[in-house]
Amino acid sequence: MTEGNYWKSFQKNHLIVAGILTILLVACFFNNLSILLKYDFPLGVDGYYYIIQIENLLKKGQFYYPTKTPVVLYLAVGLSSLGIESTTAMKIISSLLYVILILAIYLILSRSTDNKWNGIIGAGIVAISVLRLVWIVEFVNNLGGVAFLFCGIYCLGEKSKRKIWFVVGGVFLILAFFSHKSILPLAILILFAYGVFYLLSKSIGSKFFPYLLIFLVITGFFYPLLFTVILSNSFLLFLSEIAAVNPKFPLLVRGFFEEKFILCILAPLSLFVSLWKSKDRKQIALFNGTISILSVFITLNPFLNYTEHIMTVPDRLSLLMPIQIAFLLAFTIHLLNFDKISKSVITTSILFFLALGNTNQTKGSDERFLLQRQNLIENLQRFKETIPKQSVIVAPHGYQFIITSILDIPSQRILPKEENRVYWLLFGVPCNKLEKLATIVSIEGKVCTAILEAGDVKSISNQDKEMILKFNPHFRQIDYELQEKIIPSKNALDSE
Repeated sequence: MTEGNYWKSFQKNHLIVAGILTILLVACFFNNLSILLKYDFPLGVDGYYYIIQIENLLKKGQFYYPTKTPVVLYLAVGLSSLGIESTTAMKIISSLLYVILILAIYLILSRSTDNKWNGIIGAGIVAISVLRLVWIVEFVNNLGGVAFLFCGIYCLGEKSKRKIWFVVGGVFLILAFFSHKSILPLAILILFAYGVFYLLSKSIGSKFFPYLLIFLVITGFFYPLLFTVILSNSFLLFLSEIAAVNPKFPLLVRGFFEEKFILCILAPLSLFVSLWKSKDRKQIALFNGTISILSVFITLNPFLNYTEHIMTVPDRLSLLMPIQIAFLLAFTIHLLNFDKISKSVITTSILFFLALGNTNQTKGSDERFLLQRQNLIENLQRFKETIPKQSVIVAPHGYQFIITSILDIPSQRILPKEENRVYWLLFGVPCNKLEKLATIVSIEGKVCTAILEAGDVKSISNQDKEMILKFNPHFRQIDYELQEKIIPSKNALDSE
């Protein structure tokens, strides 16, 4: 049997493929779940947001924080209604959604390339990337939206063209759009990239192609600067803030080096291959070109505002890197018709390199952060009856959910407009500075976590205020308070 016939025969062995896929999905599910269950409280900066929502819906029939994207929360509520504790239910749903995403990637690649091993390659990349921790710990609603979006894409592209696939695909898209507010803009962005590459590929061979390519490169890299100028005074202000103040190549921004490095090599190569093969293998080249456009001009754009803490719109988009790598690698290998040995060496090398990134930790899963949070949760229990229920506690991002869940007292990041008794949750404060003014929640060495009543802020010297600000950026709002500028409270949450 020749190598080519052997490889074709091997491809047809569905039992082997099904076995590998099953092992991959089961292993990923239980590995993710074991990470999440290591602690008996919610992980992630916004972890308690989900718990508040689930428990409030179960007890009172409505969400504590009004939301227009409740799909993932309803799934967790459904599991909790079976008697599973809400924190555990949320962790199970998070792990399950990531497995659904992997399965959707496998199905799309297997179908579009008519090669199940390409699907296995893509599924393996998404399963092994350390970015899975960011998804399952920090951005569960986003994860649900992305998983359902790719399920919908698979169903709508099903070759059988039966109406049932369009119906199911439509249902998945609706679930995706109502899982997180970012999914609709993401879908529009994908369609836009699709249109850009389609026009570019159609112009190959014409006299306009060089000019169109130059125009694409210039506008593709410098559009963040245009947004800054054009939209700075509009209602789309958040788009004006996507540009980097000091442009820096994403590879130089700390975090997820392995994914960025692979994409730096793979994305430009895939774009070239897609243009080269666009006449012969139109559909695959078009798909590959679309992902290449997104990778080169968004994920790798030095003029976009990337940070180390995943706070900006570009940061959120960069979480898609494992999916981009999965598609680009599988499609490019397919377009170039690599032999079995080359295909195996390239894939194994990339998987091994990605595995090196699993030594990284996200903030929400960092052991030191979690131990600090566990200490805070245990100590807060003691103050459940001492702080008036009519109070509002101003806390850093994420901690407002802990306060609300543990103390059953309203808490938010923004200084409230309403007339309430206001307190500040402060971290890293030298104990001797506030021990007479504040309620000490916990002590770590010479510093403490404290709850300070707003009326006592005037008793703190300006020097001490500056010291507090180093570890408590939310405390900066005292400037507005002193100037009698009230910041209205808001319900808009990053978790939605």
